[in-house]
Amino acid sequence: MPWGNRVSAATKHRMKYEYLNDNPFTTKGATANWNKVADQYTPVTLDDIQAANLKVQWRVCYGNSFPIVILSEVQALATKLREEKALKEASEKEAALVAQHGPEKLAEIRAAEAIAKQAAVDTAAAAETRRRTVLQISHLMQLVVDGSAGLNDSQVKRPAPVPPTMSKKEAEEWFGLKPSKLPTGEKVGGRWQYPTADVVASFRSLGAPTSTLTRRGWGVYSGNTRASLEAALTKLNPADAPAIRREAAKTVTTRLNKGAMEAAAKLKDAEAAAATATRNVTHATTLLGLSAPTAAPVSTLGTAMQPAGVAEAAASAIEVAESSDDEVGGWPSPPLSEAKRGKGKAKRGFTELDEEDEWIPNGEEKRGRF
Repeated sequence: MPWGNRVSAATKHRMKYEYLNDNPFTTKGATANWNKVADQYTPVTLDDIQAANLKVQWRVCYGNSFPIVILSEVQALATKLREEKALKEASEKEAALVAQHGPEKLAEIRAAEAIAKQAAVDTAAAAETRRRTVLQISHLMQLVVDGSAGLNDSQVKRPAPVPPTMSKKEAEEWFGLKPSKLPTGEKVGGRWQYPTADVVASFRSLGAPTSTLTRRGWGVYSGNTRASLEAALTKLNPADAPAIRREAAKTVTTRLNKGAMEAAAKLKDAEAAAATATRNVTHATTLLGLSAPTAAPVSTLGTAMQPAGVAEAAASAIEVAESSDDEVGGWPSPPLSEAKRGKGKAKRGFTELDEEDEWIPNGEEKRGRF
């Protein structure tokens, strides 16, 4: 039959699709002009590509031919050539060292280099360990200082012994812990007992300020932090312990001095603001015709000097200004032009209020204004 070998359109489309997807030269981005990408794949050359039997297509543009290469194959060839080059250089360097020092001397030199390298690694590790230890000790010292804020001098000098455990009631009252925040305890003699160290750790994990502690809670908190500090100091190397303790104490002292300086600066700013406020009150009393100026703080002034008294004085002064044309007896009267403008506004149905109020029509009262 003449039509027995005919291929359907669907089959042709499938064959064309498979060809386009299996052929890297028809895949976008899989190939490139070698003349444009040769610098990216050093030390590969076109001769290396041809020697490795890689797929290359030659194309022509305006009479100039150029090779099209598959980038993935060129990348693999470049990696292989670089590795071979590195191995060759290493072998040449090794042969040169052997020729220069001899096998035995070269082995001694390399052993010394290995020892020096390991010593450098050990020194860096020891420095990092020391830094972390100083940071840990300084943190515990800071906790000890913070925990002594609620104690008096006698309690600081002679701290009370810290019980190893405490009851549920004591943990809730001293540290303000809710039952859900209590650590794992143990029932002894029909009562639940909780390790003191775990209770203090739970209190710290909540982030609550130490000012919420009771008097007994302060003592337990301070004693626990001291015990933690002493335990950490005991684990240190006796030869390094004094130096680490001094360095940690210096860190804490520097931090405390910085905090004290910042607090002093804030206090100074607050005092300046209070002085400015007092001076403003004094100026207000003078300008509004009240009693003689005084430098007393606002909180110690009498009723006439309080904001309500100042408002009353301002109202009385405005009344005097409106009923008097004499500048000595009250506020100076407005010029004639301003008085006329005021009458004009009254005719248009508006009344002028205080500076802080609004313009409202005559005969309409605004709630809270009159």
